[in-house]
Amino acid sequence: MRPSILKAYGTWRKVWFAMVDEDRVRQLGRLFGQAGRAHHAEFGGPNPGWPEWYAAHVHPDISEHLGHEPTVQQVADWLREADERHRVEAPDQPWPRFYARLFLESHSHDR
Repeated sequence: MRPSILKAYGTWRKVWFAMVDEDRVRQLGRLFGQAGRAHHAEFGGPNPGWPEWYAAHVHPDISEHLGHEPTVQQVADWLREADERHRVEAPDQPWPRFYARLFLESHSHDR
């Protein structure tokens, strides 16, 4: 193939993979957002055990997003890490989307 065709193909692949990733971020972000609403409905305020609660809530569905099935405890630990990073790195960004991107970048086997 000519170099210009290869360059166009490479650009197209990057755009396509970025769209797939954004779709996955959106889907997983929706799962986290649903968990957040359910948690708020159940507790209505602060809950020191939130990572374990969220992990148990999302665990049945998270493997389809990550390409493997982590334990509930792993998900709880990742949620704690995501919360800490969100507070430092992007406190103005919606947490479900930040967590989703972090989970997919750090813990997905389907990258």
